[in-house]
Amino acid sequence: MTHLAKARCANEITAAALYVLQQSAYKDYMATVTSTSKPSLEFREWCCKMGSIQPQFFFWSQVLELEILILEIVRSIREGHFKSYAESVTAVLPCLDHINYTRWLSVFKLCMA
Repeated sequence: MTHLAKARCANEITAAALYVLQQSAYKDYMATVTSTSKPSLEFREWCCKMGSIQPQFFFWSQVLELEILILEIVRSIREGHFKSYAESVTAVLPCLDHINYTRWLSVFKLCMA
């Protein structure tokens, strides 16, 4: 197995584990809400609320979103879908905080258009 395949496998495992943990926490929330007869929040609303309350939840939610974006880029390259690739690269731009990555990825995005 090459180092690229190992890295992709690690991204897939990380994304799957974070997704399972997030769904498990939401299921626990739904169980407590139904037992207390409170109005329940939809999944996205619950994620936003938990992210604003708990910094660790917010961090791991961002990691999950970034892992999914990385996997979308890999998939678009493997399948040869240029439009999907351009959309994925555009979606990754706000996640990058290093000036060189942001600067040159923006130039790359403009060159693709």
